[in-house]
Amino acid sequence: MVEALSDNYLGGGGYRSINLDPDPPDHPITCIGLGFRLVQQIPLNWDYLHRLKALATRIEPVYVSDHLAWVSERAATISNDLAPLPYNEPV
Repeated sequence: MVEALSDNYLGGGGYRSINLDPDPPDHPITCIGLGFRLVQQIPLNWDYLHRLKALATRIEPVYVSDHLAWVSERAATISNDLAPLPYNEPV
């Protein structure tokens, strides 16, 4: 099984995308994401979800998942690491 970081394949093609299109596939593929920002107090990123769905439709992974972690604040500050969720009440 091959794990692909889905965020790296959400663009419009290129070398990375070609690597996910073996014909026939040698190994089952799973997709794991980092950038969905589910825990942020901002509207859902529908563009991200549509691109993720298109990727999943194209490569047919066994699983698609995303880390439940803090990665950005209002898309202005992006952490390149997964930060733990705060344990306080929202302000």
